[in-house]
Amino acid sequence: TGYLDHVLAVFNRIGYLRVESAGQRWDVLWSHDYPFAIDELDERLKQLEPHQKVAKNPQKIWVEKSNMHRGIHIKKPQDINLDSSSRDTFVEEFISNPYLIDKRKCDLGIYTVLTSIDPLRVYVYEDEILIRCCIQDYHPLDVTNEKQYVVGDEYTQPWELDSLRYKWKRGKFSRKQMLFTHLTENGKDADKVWLDIKNAIKEVYSKKEVDMIAASQLYRTSRNFFEMVRFDFILDENAGVWLMEICELCHPCLTEDQKVTLKLARLEHVNRGGFRRVVP
Repeated sequence: TGYLDHVLAVFNRIGYLRVESAGQRWDVLWSHDYPFAIDELDERLKQLEPHQKVAKNPQKIWVEKSNMHRGIHIKKPQDINLDSSSRDTFVEEFISNPYLIDKRKCDLGIYTVLTSIDPLRVYVYEDEILIRCCIQDYHPLDVTNEKQYVVGDEYTQPWELDSLRYKWKRGKFSRKQMLFTHLTENGKDADKVWLDIKNAIKEVYSKKEVDMIAASQLYRTSRNFFEMVRFDFILDENAGVWLMEICELCHPCLTEDQKVTLKLARLEHVNRGGFRRVVP
């Protein structure tokens, strides 16, 4: 199918030969599909030789998510609907070691606006972010209890957490300042986190640039169009940045808190005060 052409090219260059069956002698198994859910490989993967390497991690956990941003569930690979014809759900890796604030898993929302397709121009709202935390402690994790790992319609505000409350009420910190101070206090590089977030946003838009230009050619000009979205991230325990999804901002179920932050971002977009260009 072409998915692994670049991988095959590298292995060919360093002298590996490709075999078609796992029953033959082999050193590396590299599969586009999840190999631990393939019946014919099950026994062989349980009896690997010391020199045999598999380019997948059986300990990874996966979540199946609805395209409507609802119905997030941790599932075993064999229980996930992998039918490519289904467009109602998608699958992503579950980050099992999230960065915790007062024992709670949190996600971060970054407001971004696309102002031009060709040339591509994208701005990120620098002054504030959205922080939402789960309503129950993450540990000990019970995969059947989504309140521990899913930020739903009901969530904990950052200023409700003990370690952030003083910064919000007495220090008048913004959400972004609260998070970055917490990261710094725990020995993390907050500046690197923000740079990684902006680089991730830049990478997404850069990879979709050709498709957006092609779509805009259906119209007389692309200069009439702009789009504001929210990039949702989580951090792992090492302050690594993981992109979860990108949300449109016309959702009727936004909370009042989200509406206030979104309104500020839109106002800043009009005068460019709090936005910084990330593309180009």
